[in-house]
Amino acid sequence: MNAKILDGNKLAKELLDNLKQTIEKEKLNLKLVAIQIGSIEESNIYLKLKEAQAKRIGINFEIKKYSNEINTDKLLEEIKKLNSDQKVDGIIVQLPLPKKIDLNLISQAIVPWKDVDGFNPFTKGQLDLNNLELVPPTALATFYILDAYNISFKNKLITVIGRGEIAGRPITKMLLNKEAIIISIGHKIDNLINYTKNADIIISATGEKNIINSSKMIKKGAGLVNIGITKEKGKVFGDINEEKVNKKASWIVSSVGGVGPLTVAFLLINTYKCYIIKKSSN
Repeated sequence: MNAKILDGNKLAKELLDNLKQTIEKEKLNLKLVAIQIGSIEESNIYLKLKEAQAKRIGINFEIKKYSNEINTDKLLEEIKKLNSDQKVDGIIVQLPLPKKIDLNLISQAIVPWKDVDGFNPFTKGQLDLNNLELVPPTALATFYILDAYNISFKNKLITVIGRGEIAGRPITKMLLNKEAIIISIGHKIDNLINYTKNADIIISATGEKNIINSSKMIKKGAGLVNIGITKEKGKVFGDINEEKVNKKASWIVSSVGGVGPLTVAFLLINTYKCYIIKKSSN
């Protein structure tokens, strides 16, 4: 028997349709600006998805592209301009960045009330306090889809692969309040199977092709959340080879149509939240 596929597309459409109605009802003119350095195929995929959905629901979406030659100081200047631009409600910096760019400084530079990705240290601190007003969209998306399908975390052994700021780290923090038993590991760890074979739920967010590539790596009836993707020769691959584990897992959040559409939805919802925060502070 094949694993049940948990559909994120339908859930994302419902969320975005509701947000569209709110924008139209309140006659809002929201604007989200994405900063992109260079051109990485996976980043291009995500930006196109964000742009298409933003336009569909009436949010202005602008991509500011810079070459790989830009340095941290220049990028900070550009962010400062966006911070002070009253027409801009949200700012995202598309990751990954070139290694010469100081991600910590860039994360600190975006003011919290425009930080739709939840990277600012203040926003991260709120997450530590279980204040979920502005949470990284991928983490929100992960819990939303699992909650929608009544997946329980209580007393479950959950292995989170990846410790990135986009998904792995905030997901791990949020799990601390779910009464789960958590294993958090980096994707370069040796003998990965030792940390996955007994897990009730595996959440993988590394962007490494098929790091779970055998049914031997999971227990029978495990649930799998396939967040990370990579692209080779025009084909998209997830962290988890779903064909290899499909008959052994009980359910799968697929790399296509799973967390991705909901991540875009929550990014745009966060843009609206940032507008509300800015409005209430004026």
